[in-house]
Amino acid sequence: MNKLFRKYIINPKEIIVEQAKREGNIIYGSTALKKQVSHGFARMAQDCDVLADNPKESAEKAANKLNNDAGYDSYAVVKGKNYSTYKVIDKELGFNVADFSRKKDLVTKNIDGVEYADLSEIKKDKLNSIKNPEFRFRHLKDFFDVKIMEESESIKAWRLHGK
Repeated sequence: MNKLFRKYIINPKEIIVEQAKREGNIIYGSTALKKQVSHGFARMAQDCDVLADNPKESAEKAANKLNNDAGYDSYAVVKGKNYSTYKVIDKELGFNVADFSRKKDLVTKNIDGVEYADLSEIKKDKLNSIKNPEFRFRHLKDFFDVKIMEESESIKAWRLHGK
């Protein structure tokens, strides 16, 4: 099979989520948001954010699995800006596939055997980011995500109460 074709039939996000399920890691960020809000509301997640006990080891396992599935060395692990964050990147296309950070205590929701950060945790994190001028570069997407969560909550309430 052509190596480029083989690479593009794999779904990195599915592989990352399946690994998180096996290792008991937590999916957070836009991937967790998308999994929990009403269909059609969430923006497309650019990468997959994972909280792991050992982020470096989990990132290396993910890159190895992606390389094995692609059939050649296309993914690599690089150190993130945060001291405990490791990124899995696509070396050819130059984009981030996943961020692995140290696991922290937060409310989670188990969906299909995978632990996702609960919407309350995501919303709290987004609101804190919006208040912090250091994260100005993220304000627009975080504001959009908060609005998505609020709309999804109002739709769920409407369905529950028939209003």
